[in-house]
Amino acid sequence: MQRRTSLTQLTATLAVSLTATLAASLLPPSAQAQAQATLDEVTRLVLPPALGRVGPALVSQIVMLGSAVCGQISAQELSYAAHLIQSRNFRAFEACIIATAIYLGLSIGVRALLNWVGPRFIFGRLPNMGHCPAALPALKMVYFSLWDIFRNLLLAARWTVALSLIAFTGGGVVGLALLLARLARLAPLPGAQPLVAGYVQLFQGTLLLMQLFLAYFGLALVGINVSAWVAAGVALTLYASAFLTGIWRGCVVAIPKGQWEAADSLALSFTEKMRHVVGPQALRIAVPPTVGFWVQVIKGTALASVIGFIELTKAGTRITIATFRPFTVYACVALMYFLLCWPVSAASRKLERSFNNGR
Repeated sequence: MQRRTSLTQLTATLAVSLTATLAASLLPPSAQAQAQATLDEVTRLVLPPALGRVGPALVSQIVMLGSAVCGQISAQELSYAAHLIQSRNFRAFEACIIATAIYLGLSIGVRALLNWVGPRFIFGRLPNMGHCPAALPALKMVYFSLWDIFRNLLLAARWTVALSLIAFTGGGVVGLALLLARLARLAPLPGAQPLVAGYVQLFQGTLLLMQLFLAYFGLALVGINVSAWVAAGVALTLYASAFLTGIWRGCVVAIPKGQWEAADSLALSFTEKMRHVVGPQALRIAVPPTVGFWVQVIKGTALASVIGFIELTKAGTRITIATFRPFTVYACVALMYFLLCWPVSAASRKLERSFNNGR
């Protein structure tokens, strides 16, 4: 009966392949055959039983309670939670006893599991020292190709694009309305200008991460249950509207005062001034900062993953857990963010050139 492929055999195969490659590139041809024979003896006869013998020691290292040290840097683990509970209820003895019991139960359970699983699945059976196998059994592994990774990231990228479009479009509409309310000398509502200024300061002065938390968990506290999609869309829309209001207001204020006076001499209303005189000039100034902020919104959608929204970054994290290839996965994620942001910046430069040529 064919034996199960173990981690020892996998390690031996990799060691033979790597060392043979190095030997072929460094040693002369006359010494390569002897080196290959020595490597086969070590990797097929010495290494498997050695790994089997050190199994108990490895198990002891695995169950070491070193994770408690992470509590010193405020990592939310068991020891840190016990100290936090002590500071709130002043029952240090009971908290330490319960934490110790949990640590003991975890260590005993993990040790028993590894001692049972290790000899059967991890280290494999010890080979017969009197018989050198002619060849190692074929290894069967589940492999994720680069296209599989990229294809799954493409499926998640559509939600990143959709969320960024909703945030920028909704933020643009709300921001434009707030801008007009702040610039109008005769606002339809009394006190509109200070309210708009306070709104802008509030959302510009707080973290987008906290806004996402409040939109998702805060509404649930008052009995309004919303999905992660709705919460992310609302939070990013409000965030974008505050910044776009500030950006566009700065572009309007940058228009020379003489242009406003010329519009006044023509007896133009506020709407006509913004449409025919101030607006076209402010649009040329507003293109670079607006597009730059749009790029920031695209990258800011990654924060929506903290409330369970599956977008590009969240999908990359899940694929990394499944494939154990973090460098490849996150390199693909970075490439896809670049492919999303670069066309926006290129279109901005083209739009600026068209404005300059149209003067």
